[in-house]
Amino acid sequence: MNRGDLVAAHEGGKVINKIIFATIVSLFVLSGCSKPEPAEEVTVYQVGEDGEKKEAHTITDPKDIEYLEEEFENERWSSSGVDLYVGTDYSFELNREKYDVHIHERDNSIEVFRIPSEGGTERAYILYEQAEGFFEVITGESLTGE
Repeated sequence: MNRGDLVAAHEGGKVINKIIFATIVSLFVLSGCSKPEPAEEVTVYQVGEDGEKKEAHTITDPKDIEYLEEEFENERWSSSGVDLYVGTDYSFELNREKYDVHIHERDNSIEVFRIPSEGGTERAYILYEQAEGFFEVITGESLTGE
């Protein structure tokens, strides 16, 4: 190999490195763009015994939407034993995930089922202490009727 070939090979390597670097940067930029837009409003539907849905409440306050996002992020979700469930009282979508809510009237706790867009169902329980605030955000009403 003569000196000219070595210089050409070195220059070609620089071009390839620049292309690889540009590709990696582009992938990072594109992955940042794929995050869902924050929800501006969430429509909550009350689900009847026959499965019919009617609009119950629309959440428009950004603080309430942020509350739901944080609540769901901090919950302990379990995927065991949730293949079949009945008794949905409320339903809504938030950040491309569907949530079904079941109210346990005997102890005023709430069971939430999360159905991500990619499939699979998870369940979390919101106990009485937090259930009142959660219920008020999704319905605009008090859980205990007080």
